[in-house]
This record gives sequence, structure tokens and C-alpha cells, in this order.
Amino acid sequence: MKKIFLFTMIFMLILGLGFAVAEDDPFADLGGSDDGGLAAPDGSSSIRAKKKAVPEMFEGKIKAIQKSKTFPMVRALQIEISKPPKCTKAPHNELVKKETYLFRVDFKMGKDGKLDMADSNNQENMGAWYFDKNDKVEGVIKEAIKGKKGQYVLEFVQRK
Repeated sequence: MKKIFLFTMIFMLILGLGFAVAEDDPFADLGGSDDGGLAAPDGSSSIRAKKKAVPEMFEGKIKAIQKSKTFPMVRALQIEISKPPKCTKAPHNELVKKETYLFRVDFKMGKDGKLDMADSNNQENMGAWYFDKNDKVEGVIKEAIKGKKGQYVLEFVQRK
């Protein structure tokens, strides 16, 4: 009988503590709803804005990257084209699917000789520093490099 009484008392004590702990929610005073913050997004889960597709845009895969010694300058990207531009004007029409080309990343410098951080293409091209081999990218050619077949200057490049 004593064992049953002792067992019942321990059970009641554990049950009572369980209810007390359940009612003592440490997050109760923080306010909000029970949705975990999902009902009112604050933008923290949004992806970075990208430039919209234009007929001059190509898609490809990074084969090699040549970075400068100083951030964020990237000297060149070797890209294998997976989807050539729809534009039929030169130099855009020179890109062929499954061919690899060398692209120089264009950075605009300010009058003070420093990188123009206000330029939207510079802001996009800075991301090239973080590219890895086999990353899928898209970009637009600014111009062909004169006298260098298969080499171009990129207006901008971004991760796909």
C-alpha cells in the first residue's frame, strides 16, 4: 500500500510540475502570434534582386576565374555558353552554345580613380569575386576585344 501511495505522490508531483512548466512560457511576453513570424515577412528571406532578361543576355557555366590581388576586381572569366543571346547583332550573335569564351569584367572608375560604387553594373560585377568553378551565370556583352577572337568585355555578369 505504501508503494502505491508513494508512486501516486511522485506521479502527481511530476504531473503538477509538467503543468507548471507548460504554463511558464519564456517567450510569452515577446508578443506576436504563433506563426513564428511568417505572416509578416520582413524581407530577410528574399533573394538579391537581379537584372531582368534582355535579348542580349546569355547563360553559361564558369570554367575558370582570374581574380586580381585586390577585392573586388576580377580580371577575366572563362565561360562555357549554355544559352546564347537571342539578339542577332554583333557581338552578341558570335556566341555559340557549348563553346567556351574569355570575358573581361568591366568596372567603371570614378574621377578620383577609385571604383564607382554608385554604378549599378559595378555593384553587380562585384559579385564575380565570389563565383566558383561550375557556377551558372548570365550576362551581357559590352563589346568584343579588338584583335582577340573569342574574347569579350562584359557589361555585367550575375549568378543565375
